[in-house]
Amino acid sequence: MSISLNTETQNNIQEAVRLSVDNYFKQLDGNDPKNLYEFVLDEVEYALFASGLKYYRGNQSKLARAMGLARGTLRTKLKKIGLLARDFKRKDDK
Repeated sequence: MSISLNTETQNNIQEAVRLSVDNYFKQLDGNDPKNLYEFVLDEVEYALFASGLKYYRGNQSKLARAMGLARGTLRTKLKKIGLLARDFKRKDDK
């Protein structure tokens, strides 16, 4: 079963990212950022994976399916950014 995000939800996500990037630029205080594109993508990816792991209680297979990734690709990305699925499992989950 696939559920698409409605336009309002998409706009809310876009607005949250935009506000965060605007705030980042304000904090630069006139300095030029370095590797901004990679920095923003890394931050968004971390938040996306962390929220997904929380939602799926650390179940990597479910998260990989939801993201349209192979489980191995997801595991590689999680390792790269330092997220451990076990940290998102509830104590009563086996």
